[in-house]
Amino acid sequence: MTPGLINGHLHVSQHLLRGFVPLAVSDTSAYLFKWVFPYYETLTSREEGVAATLAGCDLLTKGVTMVADGGTVRHPGVVADALATTGIRAHLGGWSWDHASAPPGLSMDTTEALDRLSGAMDEVAGRHPRIAPLATTIGLGMSSDALLEGAKSLADRHGTFLDFHHSFDAGEVESHRSSFGDDVTPVEHLERLGILSDNVRLVHQIVSTAAELDAIQRTGASVVRCTGTRAARDLAELRGRGIPVGVGTDTVNVSNTSDVLRALHVFAAEIREPDSDIPSSGLSADDLFDMCTVGGARTLGVASFAGSLEPGKSADLVMFDALRPEWIPMIDPVNQLVLSADGGSVESVWIEGELVVDRGRVIGVDELALCQEAEEAAAGVLMRMGARARIGRRSLC
Repeated sequence: MTPGLINGHLHVSQHLLRGFVPLAVSDTSAYLFKWVFPYYETLTSREEGVAATLAGCDLLTKGVTMVADGGTVRHPGVVADALATTGIRAHLGGWSWDHASAPPGLSMDTTEALDRLSGAMDEVAGRHPRIAPLATTIGLGMSSDALLEGAKSLADRHGTFLDFHHSFDAGEVESHRSSFGDDVTPVEHLERLGILSDNVRLVHQIVSTAAELDAIQRTGASVVRCTGTRAARDLAELRGRGIPVGVGTDTVNVSNTSDVLRALHVFAAEIREPDSDIPSSGLSADDLFDMCTVGGARTLGVASFAGSLEPGKSADLVMFDALRPEWIPMIDPVNQLVLSADGGSVESVWIEGELVVDRGRVIGVDELALCQEAEEAAAGVLMRMGARARIGRRSLC
């Protein structure tokens, strides 16, 4: 039995594109403009609801009881309703940007982006008891300073968090630094804008200077690490500084999973690599597990009721089947959970004491009908994108 797991960053609306993007993608820009934006341009309200329902079931059956969505593009209310049918806890908002290079069907200026973000947060707030609003932008490079400042104000007004992708790799960092002038780093730029604070979550933040870590620590901001190049970088120092650190899986076309335990496998492999330049500094499996439990809860301000098994906290519980081969012999259950097991051994899940997954099945969702609907919806999306699947549409019912 463990606390409910927390996936700190996942784009739930992209589940209909699962497994489609090639293994090798040249850069983030190619990923956005060749696959993600065309997908969202054609996605209907019904299809986005199917994708979100599928994501909710996927998460729950992997032991994830809370997810922070990276932002829906078109139909936040539909996504909130879809996630609510599964029983999962979620934080979500509308993904926004105001860069001129966005495709015509998704183009928006700063005023439109802020109106859209504000509308999405208003639509989500109070809609379902387990769904909370989140302010979400793509981040530097696709968001102007005015958009980031406005998004921060919206997060403050709603008493919630501002999320954006940040400092994913050296190339991204260098491109931002060259645009700021005076050799200002991305985190320093955010602090100068007055954005960096304890309700800001820097998703990725893989490339950092000592001064940037000082600023993150000083302002109380948090970091959410997703699987990617050198994703375990600075974990020991972040923890040593007391900076809240969560873990996310980003999308089912980046990590290709919703299972945070699989993400921890990647971090562990990087730390254990003999030639790694990532100092482990005594990091343990317990430290990694913290990222998807109480550490993840701290990044979302919910540690008062989630992230650990303690009297007075919500009964968000996950029961694993420890009679599977990956659990035997049971020598160190935390090591085995982080290093050898994964969400595939989840047996039952409770949220607020309510059974939501029973023997691997989500209660209240006809999963076979959902899977058939998802197969058909994905086929329609790919057709309108002008793309083709490797196999024909499957009939499951």
